[in-house]
Amino acid sequence: MNVEVHAQIIESDDRKLVLGIFRDITTRKKAEKALKEVRAQLEKK
Repeated sequence: MNVEVHAQIIESDDRKLVLGIFRDITTRKKAEKALKEVRAQLEKK
């Protein structure tokens, strides 16, 4: 699984909190790979 991670420290009431966002980017990576393969095929022609 491909994951994109964003983290940020938030201060609230004299406390430090960590906000983490994790996003599955598997579909995006598959689409990027397919696009790269199509471009490579087109360059061969």
